[in-house]
Amino acid sequence: TQCKHNQQKLEQAVKEFNKSCPMEMGGIIRLDKAEALPDNTMKMYATLFDNDGTYSTETTAEMIRKSVGAQMVRGMATSPEMKDLKDMSATLILSLKTDKGYQIQDIVVTAEEYNNFQ
Repeated sequence: TQCKHNQQKLEQAVKEFNKSCPMEMGGIIRLDKAEALPDNTMKMYATLFDNDGTYSTETTAEMIRKSVGAQMVRGMATSPEMKDLKDMSATLILSLKTDKGYQIQDIVVTAEEYNNFQ
């Protein structure tokens, strides 16, 4: 079935992604690993480097969540590397924590969000 085929493609994409991990992004975020979840969902785990502790507050964490979420939507909408995930209408979840151990609320990006990006 199409769902099973998509899940296999997602698992392969995760396998390839994990070969590149850990992967630093701009010196502030490190992508640590990913996993394939049911329903065309890819969950990524990342660490935010918080040298002075400023990210470990609720207000700053919410600003980061919104900013990173917007970047994820834009990336899914415009990046050729994301085409396979986009074609299968994958949902992305980013589990982000600081290197001090502060867990920021998961960032979820759906197909509806990136398909409507302008």
